[in-house]
Amino acid sequence: MTPRRALAAVTAALLLALTGCAPASGHDAIIDPRLTGRWLLVGAHDDRGLLHLNGSYLSLDVGDAGAAHGTTPCEDYRARVTGGSGAVFLSVTQGHADCIEQGVATLNSRYFRALREVTVARRSGGDLELSSPSARLEFRRRTVAPLEPLMGVTWLLDQLPPQLPRLAGGSGVLHQVAVRFIAPDLLRISSPCSETLVLVTTVAGSSTVAVDGVLVDILQGEQCTPDQRNAAGAARDLLTNSFTVAVVRGVLVVSGLFGETRATFVRG
Repeated sequence: MTPRRALAAVTAALLLALTGCAPASGHDAIIDPRLTGRWLLVGAHDDRGLLHLNGSYLSLDVGDAGAAHGTTPCEDYRARVTGGSGAVFLSVTQGHADCIEQGVATLNSRYFRALREVTVARRSGGDLELSSPSARLEFRRRTVAPLEPLMGVTWLLDQLPPQLPRLAGGSGVLHQVAVRFIAPDLLRISSPCSETLVLVTTVAGSSTVAVDGVLVDILQGEQCTPDQRNAAGAARDLLTNSFTVAVVRGVLVVSGLFGETRATFVRG
C-alpha cells in the first residue's frame, strides 16, 4: 500500500470512529448511504489528461454493506468501499480483461488506475465524484436497462432457423459463435472468422432491441472452414436487424419483431 492510500485508509477509520461507528466486516459493514446506488461514469481525467469515453459504458454499483461491482467494455470487476462522503478507500479486484481495440484497453487501464487511487468522495446533486490528487471520476445515477439481466453472460449459438442450410459440423460449429451484451447499447458477436460490434437501443418496458448500426466489423481467421464462415455469417445477419430477446428455461431466444423464432443461444 502506498503512503497516500495508507493515509486515506487511516483517515477513513478515524472519521468512522469519531461518528461512533467502527468499520465492520462481511455482511455487517455499513457505509455512508449517500455513496450507495447504481452509478454510470460520465466524465474522468487523470494526470495524463481527459479520459475519452466515446460512449463507453463503465459502471459502479455500491451496496449498503460496501460491496461493489461494475462493468467496463473489457471486463466485470468487484470492489470493496470503506468510508463515506469525505475520506474513502476502494479495494478493487479486476476480472479477465478482454478488450477489442487498443484505445478501449487504454481507457480500461486508466480507469482502474484512477479508481484504485481514490481517496475522497463527494456528492453533488445526483452525481458522485471520486477523486485523488491525480485523478477525478464523475458518476451519475443510472437506471436498469431491459437488457441488463443478460449482461456479463456469454451466449453460444445453439440453433439456427430450420429454413437455413444444416451445417455439417452441427452444434460444435455453432457453439464457436459467441454473443455478449457488453453494455446496454452494445452487442458483441465473436467467432473464429469475424468480430462484430453492433450498436443497439432498447425500448423501455419491453424486450425489443432496435439495431442502430454496426460499429466494428473485422474479418479474421483466414483458415475458417466453410461451416464456420456460414455460422458466423448467419448470426451476424440475424443480429444486425431489430429483434426481441427472452430467456426461456435458461436458453436465450432471439425472435423477429413479428414473433418468428430466429435463433437460440445457451450459456457459455
